[in-house]
Amino acid sequence: MTSSRFNRVLRCDRSTPWFLTLLAVLWLLAASVRLFFRDVTSWTLLDVVHYATPGPLLMLGAFGIACLWALFARPRQAIGWCLMAAVVAQCSGSAPMRDVPGVRPAPETNPTEQPIRLLFWNTAHLKHGLDAIAADIQTYDADVVALVESGPASERYRGLWQERFPDYNITLFGAEMMLLVRDGYSMDADARQLAGLSRLRSATVEVADQSFRLMLVDIAGRPDIDRQPHLEQLAAEVQQNQSQSIIIAGDFNTPRDSFLFQPLEGLVRNAFDEVGEGYAPTWPVPFPVLTLDQIWGNRGVAFRSCQHDWSKRSDHRPVLVEFQVVP
Repeated sequence: MTSSRFNRVLRCDRSTPWFLTLLAVLWLLAASVRLFFRDVTSWTLLDVVHYATPGPLLMLGAFGIACLWALFARPRQAIGWCLMAAVVAQCSGSAPMRDVPGVRPAPETNPTEQPIRLLFWNTAHLKHGLDAIAADIQTYDADVVALVESGPASERYRGLWQERFPDYNITLFGAEMMLLVRDGYSMDADARQLAGLSRLRSATVEVADQSFRLMLVDIAGRPDIDRQPHLEQLAAEVQQNQSQSIIIAGDFNTPRDSFLFQPLEGLVRNAFDEVGEGYAPTWPVPFPVLTLDQIWGNRGVAFRSCQHDWSKRSDHRPVLVEFQVVP
């Protein structure tokens, strides 16, 4: 293409940037799905659009459209889309949602009692090797370690984990889910399927003279699956065990801003919402945009801190919480 012809095409594009209009329409449709439909419809396609367009991606999309408008010498449109990107960034989920003071006061705790450190991590089927994963876990000095996608539940793997964590009691739940407890133990282990596809494993954990029920979940991750019955069944399990202090840790494969968490929100509190700081999304590393990995607790636990950390050993970020068991 000659230089003069290229310039004519460029002038034509500057006068009628049809593809920018198309991008803007697609962006507005995606934003409308998240704003008006969310993931509570019976239309699987809308659910897929909702999960595929989280706040950080919408923010980047709006900023990219603004840059394109600027390239085509349309300053008003560019400024408008920059403002749109700023609005989406403010609502993209980095800041936790705090309880209203006086409505849900934090549980009272014993200040002399040592908090329990619990690490949850989806270790991506140990793709980076058990040694590398174990080395990262050891840096957290956690009292309780709950893992999903952690390798086969075989005696060989139990021995490998025990070599690296000799001070921990190891519980292999099956389905690549496991529990490590330091200077304590777990008992009354139970295995359930949620709606036939998701997994729930639970056990009573005794550590540091404190006892609580740990529920470890791995919700099915296929985008065409309706997660509502899975989370409703999990809420029913929590309701049946409300006489105990409960911690729920897992890969929910459902973003934190989903309406599907409403049955759980009446029974338990999200640790990052309550005491977390910083960037919330946990997947996919190295550019996470969805908060899939979460820890929840009922009124029998008081969260002291929640940290979504970073590691190159998995496509999920580790989640570390400190909490105390309360009456």
